[in-house]
Amino acid sequence: MTNILNTLALKPAGEHREFGMVFDPIIDGIPYLETLTAFEARFENGPAGAYRATLGVADIMLRLDRPKSRVIPYSCPCEEWECWWLSCDIEIHGDFVCWRRWWNGQRNDREQKADGLYWDYRELPPLNFAKGPYLAALAEARKLIEADERMMRLLTYETKRRGAVHG
Repeated sequence: MTNILNTLALKPAGEHREFGMVFDPIIDGIPYLETLTAFEARFENGPAGAYRATLGVADIMLRLDRPKSRVIPYSCPCEEWECWWLSCDIEIHGDFVCWRRWWNGQRNDREQKADGLYWDYRELPPLNFAKGPYLAALAEARKLIEADERMMRLLTYETKRRGAVHG
């Protein structure tokens, strides 16, 4: 029988110049980037899996436990987030959390499908988590951020700069 609920771990993955400390989502014990790379290999004209982890301080502290939010778990290794990124919606319903509607903003023009420049993520299965273990993984990542004074200053700056929480 296939397990319908996924497990989440958030592995520290260095720092990003804009997002501060970043975390790589580990899904069911496997870095999710491996899953994305295999999924994107079906598409033409693109660097399948050419991302780095970018779930940053504000995501961990402000967005991942909101009832509805959109985050960018991965972006281009060049650190210009506008360059190449992948986002998803996060929704919390009762005791469950779902990550779905994956979207690459650079490959979203359906009119370019004939040229291989439209990547359809609808076949990428959603990630479904039990809320309790999900929040426990989030709490572990938050402890790392809270222990770092620089990251807490970055969070304060980001909150003021962006007018509190957005998503």
